[in-house]
Amino acid sequence: MFRIKVMDHQSAFHYVYNHAGFSGNKNFAVLSIQEYPTDMMGIQYKCGGNCKGALNVWFSDITDKDRERQGTYIKLITEEDAEEIYKFVMNIKDKDIDQLIIHCNMGVSRSPAVAAAISKALTGSDDEFFGGKFIPNMVVYYTVLKAFGLDNTPQFSNHNNYMI
Repeated sequence: MFRIKVMDHQSAFHYVYNHAGFSGNKNFAVLSIQEYPTDMMGIQYKCGGNCKGALNVWFSDITDKDRERQGTYIKLITEEDAEEIYKFVMNIKDKDIDQLIIHCNMGVSRSPAVAAAISKALTGSDDEFFGGKFIPNMVVYYTVLKAFGLDNTPQFSNHNNYMI
């Protein structure tokens, strides 16, 4: 089973750049959560060298109560996004991968939410992604959990009182 590591976009870029092609490095996969649709992404990760899996998705760091802010380049995570994440994780989980790098812009809200949901689904624990420097987006967390078959979405979350 791979280790999940949450990063901001710059740290993820540097990690991939410095670890993808060197024979002594361990294998990894990257799940990139970006701000814009795929055709507008400045960087799209792909497999190669030590990078054995790559998924580029886009959704904004908003909650359901921010829905009126949605526009051309502001998008709430969808069930389809979560299903894509689920399929990607299930595809890589039995491969020879040491780390799953999950990044978003700052590495504080969306990526720890995805990491927490994946960790909860695969290991039963999401503790390392709550508290400390992380503030997981609970809409993202519950949407991804649901894709893994763990639909425990409350009417009101205990985290930040976001209505789901």
